Amino acid sequence: MKLKKILCLLLTMLMILGTSTVSLANQQIEEHDMYDVISTGIGSASAYLSEKLTEMHNAEGVTYGSDWAIITMLRGGKTVDPAIVTEYSGSLTETVKAWDATVKPTDAAKAALAFTIMDKDACDIEGVNLIELICNSERLVSGTNELAYSLLAIHASNAEIPQDATWGKDDIIEELLTFQTENGGFGLFDNETADVDMTAICVQALAPYRSEGNIATAIEKAVDFLSDTISEDWDYDDNPNTTAQVLLALASLGMDVTEHENGFGNGVEENIITSLERYRNTDGNGYLYESSVNAMATYQVMQAYDAYRKAHKDGVSYWDFGTGGQVYDDLATPEEPEPEENEADPVDVFVTIVDDGNVVTDKNGRFVGGAKVTVSDLDRNGMLTVNEALYATHEALYEGGADAGYSTFTSDLGLSLAVLWGRGTAGLLASAGYYLNNAGCWSLNDAIQAGDYLTAFNYYDANYFSDAYSYFNENTVSVQKGSSVTLTLNALGYDENWNQVASPYVGAKVEILGTDAEVLTTDADGKVEITTSQLELGAYYAVAYTDAKNIVPAVCKITITKKDTPGGGSSAPRKLNITVKVMIHGEGCGSSYTYKKDARNYEELVKAQVSLSKNKTVYDALAEVLEKEGIDFTESNGYVSEIGGLKEFDHGTRSGWMFTVDGVHKNTGCRETKLTKDCTVLWYYTDDYTKERGSDSYKEDTLIADDKPKFGLYGRHKDITYKEVINKGKTFADIIECAGKTEIETLAERGIINGKTAQSYDPQATMTRAEFATIVVNALGLPEKMECSFVDVSHDDWFAPYIKTAYHYGIVKGVSHDTFNPQGTITTEEAATMVERAAKLAGIKTEMDVLSAENVLETFEDFNSVSAWSISSMGYCVRDGILEDATTLTPKETVTREKIAVMLYRMLRKAELI
Repeated sequence: MKLKKILCLLLTMLMILGTSTVSLANQQIEEHDMYDVISTGIGSASAYLSEKLTEMHNAEGVTYGSDWAIITMLRGGKTVDPAIVTEYSGSLTETVKAWDATVKPTDAAKAALAFTIMDKDACDIEGVNLIELICNSERLVSGTNELAYSLLAIHASNAEIPQDATWGKDDIIEELLTFQTENGGFGLFDNETADVDMTAICVQALAPYRSEGNIATAIEKAVDFLSDTISEDWDYDDNPNTTAQVLLALASLGMDVTEHENGFGNGVEENIITSLERYRNTDGNGYLYESSVNAMATYQVMQAYDAYRKAHKDGVSYWDFGTGGQVYDDLATPEEPEPEENEADPVDVFVTIVDDGNVVTDKNGRFVGGAKVTVSDLDRNGMLTVNEALYATHEALYEGGADAGYSTFTSDLGLSLAVLWGRGTAGLLASAGYYLNNAGCWSLNDAIQAGDYLTAFNYYDANYFSDAYSYFNENTVSVQKGSSVTLTLNALGYDENWNQVASPYVGAKVEILGTDAEVLTTDADGKVEITTSQLELGAYYAVAYTDAKNIVPAVCKITITKKDTPGGGSSAPRKLNITVKVMIHGEGCGSSYTYKKDARNYEELVKAQVSLSKNKTVYDALAEVLEKEGIDFTESNGYVSEIGGLKEFDHGTRSGWMFTVDGVHKNTGCRETKLTKDCTVLWYYTDDYTKERGSDSYKEDTLIADDKPKFGLYGRHKDITYKEVINKGKTFADIIECAGKTEIETLAERGIINGKTAQSYDPQATMTRAEFATIVVNALGLPEKMECSFVDVSHDDWFAPYIKTAYHYGIVKGVSHDTFNPQGTITTEEAATMVERAAKLAGIKTEMDVLSAENVLETFEDFNSVSAWSISSMGYCVRDGILEDATTLTPKETVTREKIAVMLYRMLRKAELI
């Protein structure tokens, strides 16, 4: 159990000493090596960001929008190509010159941070004063993020706020504190719903001022909230972005997360840092988010690690841009000399090491087959060689490095191998060699280039002196799971005149290293077909062994990806074993069957076991079993209405399909119920779902018992009622050509929307805020409520009951604390916000932190025009397909009656209310 930490309000130097160990990345590290973990992580992150910036520079250019990558690299003391910095600075300058008082404070703050770290005056960017824009902005009050990032920018830039500015530093702090909730967290738009990301960012913003009593108290409460909400795995919702923000906040306070009493770990063995290391990409550089390398996760982890190191080794704060701290080189060896003018740039090559006919494994137990290795010009002579490639391979992958496992000597053939992978060749009856891109090499000083494939080998018997080797037609291949891979094996050797010859190799044995997969044999054409259906996602090595022991085995790296995800990714986790049972009525239960009462009389329609990745859903398990057995089923938005021809309502208005996981009914739908361990999923048909609720493991308040058919999601508000069809076939003459014709008709049939007349809907007309509130209340069938204090909503207005009801249930909040503006035409972002709140009321999980929402929205051309208060709602509506697919969001434009019908229809379908 986590212990509540005692918040230390003074920045202290906290040393990490001792003898306990940390389990990380399959290796043991000593406690005092925690900084090595940090250093390795920063090195991986900075290498990834550097690579991405270079790619952008060589393609479309590094422009405004790459701000955090630039800020993170420069704050970390990492070298960024001056051409990239100049290119980015120019783009940012041109962008800023076009800004006026309407710019979002977060954009201005981010620009101020970037210019400051580039040693430019944020108060004078070709005449533009970014601090003045921030402190005179009317949009500062629109959200916590605007206030917090503005405060960070003002502090980091050490700029003076104009005397006549609307907002001073103290004003911003005072307003920011109004967003703190009772439990200590900070909300994005209010002080009712705490958000972990925003709480962490607010702590960072307030940290420089924590000597003041009220701010100290606020920070203490916020850190308590962050400690109380951290998971048993010492992270937040398996999200490295959120977890990194919290680490950065704690580092801003000088707190040591390796100390158990602080509440963010069990000491050095397990803590928020070791939790973040689970997301480091072990197949390259960078950090993962949702199983793929993610730029946002990478730069946020690097910021957090850099902040931790700056606080505890240098005694400086991350956001004090005027204090640099020591510059650490996380990738190079200490005291590396300055590069010479003719030094070759590092390149990546792919290396295989074979020892006595077997592919070796590295210090972490991975096969060294087509391993990606970065080669540097060690002797700085302008050329990269095979020797330097093998040295880099041993330095990176061999236990003890190159000094322990690799050496050379000079022979008549030139520079030759003496020790390969820790085994010496001199003095043994042995042969050693290497070949490059399926061609022989004579000397280790042969040149090597980016993308080359290098194989080095040892043999230990003169009878098997190797002058031949085999190769596949592909060095590496990526396929989707379930697909087959056909490889052709060729053997290369020399004739009596030492001419190189090649021919298909027949009868070779092909294995998939490290698996129990069937050993295959090459056919008369040297071909072999490898199926991937029984292999998990990840990287594998196909190796061809021959009876001729002097032939070096061929290796092909096979990467298996998801069916719907082209490309690579990290290795798949262990599969879960899920037993799926589908039960139907037996004979003799009488007229009403319930599983609770009559389980012994139910019969199995099907019982099967499937293997699924962790966090697959109950729906995934059911679908795989039924599709394999050829049993038809019907599912919509997470609700299964039919299996094997037995449909909901076939046995009455309360009949239908239900499921349990290890005997427990869940309060989420089958598409939302994730599977995290081996278990049994039971589906059964009941004649009366209300009578199943008596099970001890089923929560009484997750379903609402009434006389209507089963509807809606578990977790919906109890006051929501089902809207029956009351005017079947209802349509309008002016919607025949509308793309939203079906949606309009569906809502009209249920009386949710009405036309302007009996025959006209007027689809391209706008809608008032009052009209929209009315149809949302109708759509959810909410009972009338009468409390609200909008001064512009009179008791006699026709829309008053609907606005008051919407206000009661949190669907609307007004344009100010006492004004609703009922006759104002509704905009896209206003409609999205109301729909998101209605969706949440209906049991849909709509929550999105601001960073995730911005990540969804930033692909749209007009992302920057979205108001801060609507970012999360707009992000949800885009993510779940509520908003139509388009290249623009048009947040400030009024919405047509047709578009409103489409948005509402999509939400109701997802909520299973139509």
